[in-house]
Amino acid sequence: MIFDKQMIDAAKNLKIISTYGVGFDHVDTEYAKEKGIVVSNCPESVLRPTAELALTMILASARRLRYYDHTLREGVFLNADEYDNQGYSIEGKTLGILGMGRIGQQVARFAKALGMKIIYHNRHQLDEKLEAELDAKYVDFADYDR
Repeated sequence: MIFDKQMIDAAKNLKIISTYGVGFDHVDTEYAKEKGIVVSNCPESVLRPTAELALTMILASARRLRYYDHTLREGVFLNADEYDNQGYSIEGKTLGILGMGRIGQQVARFAKALGMKIIYHNRHQLDEKLEAELDAKYVDFADYDR
């Protein structure tokens, strides 16, 4: 839903707009400010669910769940003893995280708990203490040829 000038004007006694999520890109914050309306958000509400979904996608990819689901629905029964049908473990694999904000950090915590190595790129390198906690290594893409 877009909270534009028309929507804001339609709410005659509007005092606050609070979004369930991180950003404000769907709210005309300048117009709300002109009208004395407070605009806020709830970034913590989406932090853990988003990180959990990222972890779910990593695990589903590693274990080839989409492939298994598709073949089973097509009536093909795979031999689980064959190496190519087993998927792979994520332990010891390297996870690259682009953007090490709160969600990226939570994904890193999950990945670390599962034995993954973590590299990341962010606008600014994390402080040494947080890097050590996450066991994450900063990668500056400017150091790589394209």
